[in-house]
Amino acid sequence: MIGGIAISQATLSAVIAEMVDSMHRNGLTRIVIINGHGGNVGPIAEVAREIYQREGIVLPSLYLWRIAYGLLPGLLGAEMSAKVSGHGADPLTSLGLHLFPEMMRRDRVPAGKPLKRDPVLDLPFTGLGTASFEGAEVGVPHEYDEVYHAGVGKGDPKLCSPETGAKLADKLSDIVARFVAHFAAKVPA
Repeated sequence: MIGGIAISQATLSAVIAEMVDSMHRNGLTRIVIINGHGGNVGPIAEVAREIYQREGIVLPSLYLWRIAYGLLPGLLGAEMSAKVSGHGADPLTSLGLHLFPEMMRRDRVPAGKPLKRDPVLDLPFTGLGTASFEGAEVGVPHEYDEVYHAGVGKGDPKLCSPETGAKLADKLSDIVARFVAHFAAKVPA
């Protein structure tokens, strides 16, 4: 069986807060969080806000996939970016094909399909936790497999490539490095 372990957002917030508090107690106050999971965005923001209000310390975070989604149209063109962008497709699949080709099984990559429909409200899903009602986004709580087909939501992972992954890796590395240098120059130790 393939699967993962999930913890609640409250538990994740507590873990992040305790980790950052521990670093602060040891004199490490210039911390940048580099995040690669959408489910972490809320807890990271919650902890960052709490630390800023309590201590006046800025705890920035870079959500790599949000940055990468913004880079894709410039790398691939708007039309191709729309075809390949989505959960289980780009940016992550192309990065995997570039960085870990020996771990990627192209023969097991599913084809992209439209997102499923909300089974209760009969609305088209637009992403995990969102559906569309007359073009307006509506928050709807559902489990991962209720929304995506074989882990794929929007985008066609068969269109992903190691070449796109190489370009994304270069751009993301450059952005992160430049941000860290900027942060270090602006925030006293």
